[in-house]
This record gives sequence, structure tokens and C-alpha cells, in this order.
Amino acid sequence: MESVLFTIRSFLPDFPKAEKKVAEYVLFEPLKVIHYNVTELARHSGVSQAAIVRFSRRIGMKGFPEFKVQLSQDVVSISDRRSQTDLELKSDMDPAQVVKGVIGGIQSSLDKLEILCDVHYISRAVDLLRKARLISIFGIGASAFVAQSLYQKLTRIGFLCSNTQDTHFQIMAACNLQPGDVAFMISYSGETSDMVTCAQLAKKRGASLITLTGETENAILALADVALRVPSMEQTYRTGASVPIVSQIAIIDMIYFLLVSKNLNLSMKALEETMAATRPRGS
Repeated sequence: MESVLFTIRSFLPDFPKAEKKVAEYVLFEPLKVIHYNVTELARHSGVSQAAIVRFSRRIGMKGFPEFKVQLSQDVVSISDRRSQTDLELKSDMDPAQVVKGVIGGIQSSLDKLEILCDVHYISRAVDLLRKARLISIFGIGASAFVAQSLYQKLTRIGFLCSNTQDTHFQIMAACNLQPGDVAFMISYSGETSDMVTCAQLAKKRGASLITLTGETENAILALADVALRVPSMEQTYRTGASVPIVSQIAIIDMIYFLLVSKNLNLSMKALEETMAATRPRGS
């Protein structure tokens, strides 16, 4: 069954005013909501009890009790998965434990991404990219890998893009953006000084700013026209930032597939032409 939190995020732009207040409170405080009765949720979200009932039915539930059950299952599932997959680095580790821990960490991140992922913001990002004169893609360190993946995908289907891993060149690229351009900033922390500088310069030049960061508040996200977020995983191990990279690549793929589907015939033609041009001779 689809996550109830994901369903709420999908419906968010279309909720009537009172029900939208309920939705936003549930998304912000799901752990608290599972302990509330209908009267308490109405008080905390600032709406009537009738609005809570309408909200529950609008997302496919029979009423508030069924909504609470589904929400509790979501919250418990995420909590259980996170506690089971935490992996502490130590000497001479058991290979089976490492395999289980790494795969579990990735699965946990993707579970949370399904809940965190905002369909409305992804659609807005796609619209901005389709209208852009130039898409300048920024990322350093581990995020440079994700930036390069986005650059490769967009270039293959005919978008005019720029990307470099040199931080000085990225700053220069930000300085030369124009209104009608899009700066796509990828930074898990959202606080890397060079990326913050690039974001500030892009905004100063009048470009639209799409950011892909961790879910916690950060300097780059605060500047965004469209803020895309991936889960901030609380783990005791670091495997070259592999867990956030998987979530970031998933967001990139969502955007790519939507862009392809918006103009399927031209996109497929561009893909076939670039594939033919880059295929080794004689193959």
C-alpha cells in the first residue's frame, strides 16, 4: 500500500485551505499526530474536527481512525528500518553484517525519500528546466558525481547545459548567468561555502535556482526557487556519502523521466542520435 505521507504530499497543492493546514501539520509532526485524537489534532492544526474528517476521507481513508492506523504504520516502519540498519565501523568486520548494513541503509533512505519527496516541487523543477535558456549545474565533492549524472542525462536529450568540477570555474559560471537561465545546485549539506557563493551569485544575476540538498534547513535551500530534498540519515558510518548519493540520483532520475515524457518523440530521437554518435566504431 502506498505511504499515507506520500499520498498527502501528492495531494498538497489541491487541498482546500482548512485541509491543507491539517496536511502541513501532519507532514511536519507525524510522530506527534499518531498520539492525538481528532479533537487534539483539530486544536493543534487550527481547524475544525469536521475538517479533520474531510481530510481523512479525501486521502482515501474511511475516517480519522483508519488514517491514524496507516500513519502509525508509516512512522513505525521507518523507525524500525533505521534502527535495524545502523552500522558501526570496527576492526575485522563480518562481511555479512557489512552487506546487510549498507543495503539496509540504502533501503531505509529510499523508504524515507518516498515520504519526503514532494511531487509538486518536482513538477515545478521540470517546468523551470523545460523553459530554461541555459541550465548550469553545480556540485563539488560527492555531489559532483550527481551533478555530472544530471549533466549527462540532460545533454543527451537536447538541453543546453554547463557543468565543471573546478570550483573557480563554477563560481565564474554563476557570475555569467542571466534571467531565463536555471542554476541547479546539488549539495547534501547545503552549507559548502563555494556552493553558497554560487547560489548567491546565481540569484543576484536573476537566474532561477533549483536546489537538491538534505532535508534539514540550510543556506542553499533558503535561497531556492524550488527546493528538492533527500533524507538526512542519522548513521554512525560514512561510506563515501553513498547513501545520500543514491537518494539524489533517484531524484535526478525522476526529473529526467518526466522531461523525456513531456516530449517523448524528440527525446527518443535525441537519445538514439547520441547513442549512435558515441557507439564504438564497428560495434
